Amino acid sequence: MQQQEESLCGCERQKILRISESSVSTHMKILREAGMVERYKKDLWVHYSISNEPGSPYAATIIMNMGEWLETSNEVMELVGKIPEVLGKDLCRSLTRPRRRSEKKELRLIQKNKLKKG
Repeated sequence: MQQQEESLCGCERQKILRISESSVSTHMKILREAGMVERYKKDLWVHYSISNEPGSPYAATIIMNMGEWLETSNEVMELVGKIPEVLGKDLCRSLTRPRRRSEKKELRLIQKNKLKKG
């Protein structure tokens, strides 16, 4: 898996792409099932990164060529330029509400630990 610094959570993708949380989730699920991205949980949120071990030779070919293809798209490069603006803004906390009691408890613990560190 790529280093976690190279990943974005669903909230960050939602903000950059200006699409709904469910659309981000649906698209990322398709890419994950194709073996093109990997996911991991960080606190309450799911992060995705490009897979280092694609699930099929087709996915490997697409990933290998994707960087070159995307760099020629002005629209994609504009979106990539928005990534630094979004990172570090703690979007997950403002866009997502815990849905289950266990998530609320976990969120309180995370916030408590951040206060201790800060």
